[in-house]
Amino acid sequence: MAVRHFSQVLSEMKANDPLIEVNQVWSCKNTNGEIIRKLRILAQYPNDKEKTWIYEELPSKMNKLGMRRIETCPEFNLRYVFDLEGMYDSST
Repeated sequence: MAVRHFSQVLSEMKANDPLIEVNQVWSCKNTNGEIIRKLRILAQYPNDKEKTWIYEELPSKMNKLGMRRIETCPEFNLRYVFDLEGMYDSST
């Protein structure tokens, strides 16, 4: 995972770069470059000023059974910990 500073993440949030959209896949990698966690964005949490996103957990190293949990994640955490991988492809 690339080292990013707090100020860089805040500037990304203010610039919305990259934009967070429904069906995007965000992944978190360990120091060896292996994907340890993968999320699919389902929607923005309604009436939330903090920009919280609803996500679905995709199969990954931390989710070996492929359990499709649905939870929420603040945008700051999403941008700080995860990297945008691309759009969700149902064929994989």
